[in-house]
Amino acid sequence: MRGTDQAGLIRCDDPERSAELLLGMLMGLDLVRALYGVTRTRAADELETRARFVVESFLRLHQPSTREPDCD
Repeated sequence: MRGTDQAGLIRCDDPERSAELLLGMLMGLDLVRALYGVTRTRAADELETRARFVVESFLRLHQPSTREPDCD
């Protein structure tokens, strides 16, 4: 995360927290269900759609600023 932030590809002020957010979103309720022994409800063919949604949402949240600084 830190290297990607330094390269200007994402805005990531707290790499550890951002990594936790991304992993948490990817694992989601499937992890919680597994911990409690509940059968997964999401079909295997939905995994790519879910992963795509998570990554796109994460990238929107961490989008680098495109605004020019205000000059007074």
